[in-house]
Amino acid sequence: MSPLMRGRSSSAPPLQPPRTVTPTTLTKEPLEQLRKADHIVTQILTKYNLLRSLAQVPVVLFPVAFDGGAQRSIGIRAFITRDFMTGEAC
Repeated sequence: MSPLMRGRSSSAPPLQPPRTVTPTTLTKEPLEQLRKADHIVTQILTKYNLLRSLAQVPVVLFPVAFDGGAQRSIGIRAFITRDFMTGEAC
């Protein structure tokens, strides 16, 4: 976890704007990062029996860094719905 986000709610905005924008194209490296992040999210949802209670959980790779160590950031937004026409974000 980024030192900027440590101890803060995951829905809280970062303390600082992104420091770098990483040029990103659809190549092996970013796809592997996204697959790895998606796998981790799926494992956690499975571990806590949340996989079936959530309708959608997009895992998105952003080409921005909020700290000096990362080149990209991951965004996760869980969504609950019964009919896929209405719902609420978690």
